[in-house]
Amino acid sequence: MHPPLIQSLLQPGAYPHGVSRIELVETHISWVILTGDYAYKVKKPVNLGFLDFSTLAQRRRCCEEELRLNRRSAPDIYLAVVGIAAPGRVLTGEEAPIVEYAVRMHQFDPALRLDRYLTDHRLTPAHIDAFAAYLCAFHAAAAEAGTSDDFGDYAAVSGAALENFSQIAGLLTGAAAPPELAVLRSWTDATGQRLQTDFASRKQAGRVRECHGDMHLANMIMWQNRITLFDCIEFNAHLRWIDVISDIAFLIMDLEERGMVESAYRFLNAYLLRSGDYPGVKLLPYYLVYRAMVRAKVAMIQAGQQPPAAADYRRLYQQFLDYLHLASRQLRPTTPMLLLTVGYSGAGKTTIAEQLAWRLRALHLRSDAERKRLAGLELHADSGSRYGEGLYSRDRTAAVYRRLLSLGDDLLAWGQHVIIDATFLDPQRRQEFQRLAQRRQARFILLHVTTDTATLRARVEARLADRQRVSEAGPEVLEQQLRQPLHWLEEEAAWTKTIDGGGATDLGKLAEKLLAE
Repeated sequence: MHPPLIQSLLQPGAYPHGVSRIELVETHISWVILTGDYAYKVKKPVNLGFLDFSTLAQRRRCCEEELRLNRRSAPDIYLAVVGIAAPGRVLTGEEAPIVEYAVRMHQFDPALRLDRYLTDHRLTPAHIDAFAAYLCAFHAAAAEAGTSDDFGDYAAVSGAALENFSQIAGLLTGAAAPPELAVLRSWTDATGQRLQTDFASRKQAGRVRECHGDMHLANMIMWQNRITLFDCIEFNAHLRWIDVISDIAFLIMDLEERGMVESAYRFLNAYLLRSGDYPGVKLLPYYLVYRAMVRAKVAMIQAGQQPPAAADYRRLYQQFLDYLHLASRQLRPTTPMLLLTVGYSGAGKTTIAEQLAWRLRALHLRSDAERKRLAGLELHADSGSRYGEGLYSRDRTAAVYRRLLSLGDDLLAWGQHVIIDATFLDPQRRQEFQRLAQRRQARFILLHVTTDTATLRARVEARLADRQRVSEAGPEVLEQQLRQPLHWLEEEAAWTKTIDGGGATDLGKLAEKLLAE
């Protein structure tokens, strides 16, 4: 049974505008009344520890914060904070005693919410890439945590992560705690302690910002054919002022939970390509476990609002267990792989590396992108460099390979599969990376991408007209490459997989084979 105020808001006469249909949506912390053109979100008078809506003043403050924060990403959806007078009448001003507050929003079709939209639709690569680019800009524009506050510090990060376990323990009344719970708590505690200096360095580097904080699929919609964020965390500053990697970890975890691993890794690679935030990958497993435990906790909160014998309780408890299993996957040790593309400009190396990265759960490093980053240029900027000059001078090229070697070293050390996308025409450079793989006890694979010369020339020529290109390797560069036949070392035959850059190679089967070896 809903409170009298909420029941009164289910009447069309409660609103200062026409109402086509009234519908109530309830979550563990709010009631949302849908009226047709507008939706009204009312916060429940609850105190759950991590949020406190217990007083009218607190609920008003949180409504105002919700409006401010969500207008950063969805200004067309979040409209105003409105007062509600007894007995349930939405006000246009403050002309009567106010007994409650609500956030007024443009109502959207719930089927467009990504957790529902993805039941019948797929996220296209264009959608994912555009959202990754948007999110990089969103994070770059977000306020940066100051040195005087404790946002992003070890105590704050570890406290929030460990609090999930204590809160879950309090919710497991009458049910035995699954054994995984203790293992995950111990891992979270030990890993958090090990990462203390990393948390500090991330904050020092400006990576702790006023983020979204709750970036899972149910808080995104397909709005005007693009992914739009809504429902940012407004009720707890420590859950919002976080590392940007913690922010993206929620979406990655949620996509993986739905079995959409390729979409998760396309998004991760697209975000890292634009942000260059590869150091954050070290913390990603920690935050993936944290995010899975947040969802596990929410499932148990919702289960606790149901009778123990109800079907909804059993469904939500199973959800809780599923998130525990998902978190536990992050604890499994893996033998990393280091893959290098080898081939001329225009062979199709980047396309192949991208598609294999999604399938292998690998991180994709692009020489073209790191060349621009080292020069302080935007990803799609044109430096106007000629072959052997500017960005493509011998010294600059050597610096790019050193950077790729350093990044690859870090990522392998953190247990990640890595694909490094460059020409690698020089066998001595390939040897450097082979020694790296040996040092990191990683499997070493060379992906020799082959395409006929006519296709190479046509692709490189066509690239010149693409304003979104990253590579500046044009016809002059290709012709110089072709004058030097690709030389292979005898021992490389055992590590080499030949791939048709024209698309004849089944990359799905190749990925399965690589993972099974």
